[in-house]
Amino acid sequence: MYMSDNPFRLDYPDLSGKTILIAEDLDLNYYLLEAILKKTGAHLIWARDGKEAVDICLKNCEAVDMIFMDLKMPNMSGLEAIEIIKKACPDIPIVVQTAFGYEFSRKATLAIGCIDYLEKPLSRSRVMEAVLKCLN
Repeated sequence: MYMSDNPFRLDYPDLSGKTILIAEDLDLNYYLLEAILKKTGAHLIWARDGKEAVDICLKNCEAVDMIFMDLKMPNMSGLEAIEIIKKACPDIPIVVQTAFGYEFSRKATLAIGCIDYLEKPLSRSRVMEAVLKCLN
């Protein structure tokens, strides 16, 4: 678990030079991730659905260092997007973040190569733990 050595001080890793794609259709959920991640210095890209996330990744796999992928989105589900992205860009680590904490969803996403599975509501410590797992 990600923890600061001082429980009253919030430490953030330096992720300047890293790009994190956040595929999330709900503004509030994106803004929560943005608030957690902006102090790391990472460049954040917002895809509002699975198709947009796929388009961004297919244009340049090397430009994205990791992805937070919601599962339930319009135009193309997160699961469909993950399958396409993993075929084209197998080295991009993907963390699923979803309001639907079903065991079969977790197993399915981990089976196709996702690094972690976070259930909403997201906590800062779980988000940072997932980021460090992907980018360290």
